[in-house]
Amino acid sequence: MNFQIRCPNGHVLQIEEAHLGQQIRCPLCQIVMLVDAPAQPTVLPPPLPNNPVEVTDVEVVNESGVSRERDSRPRKKKDAVPKHQRMFLTRIGLTFHYAKILCFLASMLTLTFAVFLAFFAVQAPSQGAAVVSRIFAMLYFILFAMAPVLGVAGSLLCAWVPRKTGGKELIIISFALDAAGLVIYGGCQMISIAASMASGAKAAARTGPAAVMGNMAIAGSIGALLMMLVAWILFLMFLKAIFRYYEDDNMIEETQSLLHFSVSVVVGTPFYFAIGIILAAVIGFKTHLIVGGLIVVGLVVAWIIKVANMLLRLMAVISGARSYL
Repeated sequence: MNFQIRCPNGHVLQIEEAHLGQQIRCPLCQIVMLVDAPAQPTVLPPPLPNNPVEVTDVEVVNESGVSRERDSRPRKKKDAVPKHQRMFLTRIGLTFHYAKILCFLASMLTLTFAVFLAFFAVQAPSQGAAVVSRIFAMLYFILFAMAPVLGVAGSLLCAWVPRKTGGKELIIISFALDAAGLVIYGGCQMISIAASMASGAKAAARTGPAAVMGNMAIAGSIGALLMMLVAWILFLMFLKAIFRYYEDDNMIEETQSLLHFSVSVVVGTPFYFAIGIILAAVIGFKTHLIVGGLIVVGLVVAWIIKVANMLLRLMAVISGARSYL
């Protein structure tokens, strides 16, 4: 048997007889009240104006006011991973990025040795110097290939950073671009190798399918490198967001300066080498082969020093971010 009562705010509720003596919650105003017998006048207070609402679906609650079936009150969503674990994973991710920078520095060092040995091997042919130069060149490619893999793994771990730092979205996008760029670049290199094997020594093959594959590989590689460049910029912005969260103005300024410096190095590198090679061809090689070679080697070494300076500054910034986590 059903009967009607009114909540203290005047809402009409349809109550089943089985609810007598129980506490219920009004679904409209969320007030909790005890269901008494309908004969008691206190159950039916005078209706309030503008509240002629009849509700048939009520919610039974326990003595503490919590619903037996569900609690309709808004609750703060509890994170599946505690904050300290998120910070720990982010710190590990930054360690991976630190290792990535070390790989880049080591690759720059091996490239320097390879360039010097190759130059001396050309000027004074020596089987030993040529072999050592190839070893350093191979080591350079291994280290250079390891660096982006470490960066992708680091960005994936850094994605656990708490959202309130303001850097979560940045590092997620950076990870996506870095991972996609790495996959595309690797695929383009495999296509390029396949095109080279297909063309062989035939000059006519350069205008056939092999040439198309080679051009596609070059275009894809350039696109992948641009994606990695954007990922690099977003990673620096992620570090800046962490420093802003911890209100470290000095590191914010250093990260911003490093961001500008990095973009200038990357954008200016093609122009730098183009102008340098033109100078070497016009001034150096017309004078003497050694002079031209020294100009080229000097350009490479100067570029490596500039990039190494940028990477060392980035390592200091990453260490500063890790100290907060």
